[in-house]
Amino acid sequence: MDKDYVSYGRVAKFLHWTMAILILLNYFLGLTLDKTSLYNFHKQTGLTILALAIIRIVWRILDQYPAPVKSLTMLERSGAKLGHLALYLFMLLVPVSGILMVNSYGYSLEFWGLFTIPEIIQMQSSQNSHILAEMHEILANTMIAIVAVHVLAALKHHLVDKNEVLMRMIPFGRKHKQ
Repeated sequence: MDKDYVSYGRVAKFLHWTMAILILLNYFLGLTLDKTSLYNFHKQTGLTILALAIIRIVWRILDQYPAPVKSLTMLERSGAKLGHLALYLFMLLVPVSGILMVNSYGYSLEFWGLFTIPEIIQMQSSQNSHILAEMHEILANTMIAIVAVHVLAALKHHLVDKNEVLMRMIPFGRKHKQ
């Protein structure tokens, strides 16, 4: 392992781990919604994930992030780029599909009681609601599959390849170098 690796900055790590926790929490809440009274919490958390995803994408564009790990093959670098692109895309698609689904039932959304997000679409029907609910579920399941591949890839780099890929994003890893 390269002892002089550069880790991601504090903001990037905070956004990464906060979103990881919220995404997993919200996914498991979504699996139990018909058995719980946490539906509003699920919606609020989904809106929070969307807001953080937008902030994270802006931060990713504006911040200097570490260069790829030198030991990665071209295939691994390409896979990482594609995987990250897919994660960012699904961090947007899953919450937006949830918003559209709620709208299709004729409801607007409140953001933690601070303000109301008006209906984006005016297409209330049971058929539209069913289609959007299915789409939301498929997108969420696909995102969790991508997250699983992401986690397995990070563990492979740490345990098998013994490189610094994982340590660059661990909150207690090496400090960010300027």
